[in-house]
Amino acid sequence: MIDPLTGMLNRNALHTRVAELTQQAAILREPVALIVGDLDNFKTINDGHGHAAGDAVLKDVAYRLRKSLRAYDLAYRLGGEEFLVVLPGAGAEQAAEVAETLRRSISDEPIAGLLVTISFGVSASAPGEFQYDDVFSGADLALYRSKQDGRNRVRVSAAPQLTPASGATSTEIPLAA
Repeated sequence: MIDPLTGMLNRNALHTRVAELTQQAAILREPVALIVGDLDNFKTINDGHGHAAGDAVLKDVAYRLRKSLRAYDLAYRLGGEEFLVVLPGAGAEQAAEVAETLRRSISDEPIAGLLVTISFGVSASAPGEFQYDDVFSGADLALYRSKQDGRNRVRVSAAPQLTPASGATSTEIPLAA
């Protein structure tokens, strides 16, 4: 349930929580937002500075993510340099603001003496209609767009209820500076 390197929740913990989030969203008639983050050019950190530096970066990124979240938000390490943040009760706009705060918490100060950036994709369900796979697909598509657009940015899925195969797109939501 806990990633041994970062101390974050892992995929096993996520699988258990998804059913609870689905029921909670339906009962409370609230949305659930997902933020998928991926460290930019992480392979160059491992290749150029060694795996110990890469591990130090992952640990500090996990710490910075957790310290920037509310007590009831959930942060997971999906594997490698990919992270997931679950925001119960948040819509896409609020989640985009959180993602921007997270992005800045990583990029504004060096980690292990290195400049590190992270790209985020955001998606949210309609109130009371959380379907994890659909919302995750929207966030993942938005993450891909963030990488295409130059990295170190936040992109939001324009149609979180659609899967990429059915035509979902992503767009940028203006964020407060």
